Amino acid sequence: MVDESAALKDQIRLEARAAKGSVKAFRKSQKVLSDKILDLEAQGEVSARTARLMTKKILRTDFTTDKGAKALEAYLTKVMSDATIGNKLKIIKNKSLQAIKNIKSGKNRSE
Repeated sequence: MVDESAALKDQIRLEARAAKGSVKAFRKSQKVLSDKILDLEAQGEVSARTARLMTKKILRTDFTTDKGAKALEAYLTKVMSDATIGNKLKIIKNKSLQAIKNIKSGKNRSE
């Protein structure tokens, strides 16, 4: 009876250690992803608001299930795609404003 009790206690300790390790790995993966998002914000790829939303989504996601990881991947892909389109539209708008400004000031490159 004593041996079974000791074995059970050892098993509980092992499971607790494994759970702590998985939580530690879970937190580490969240930190890595959050740092990458902050880098994207610093580079101007995404806005500060978008970076905050992405970080919150990462912190709420359960990486222990495939469903959670796939849902996060789909979300981040969509957000990055939207950000890329937004950046392209911003560049086009700036170029068109510069062209209008050049026309108004009399600068014409075709002369």
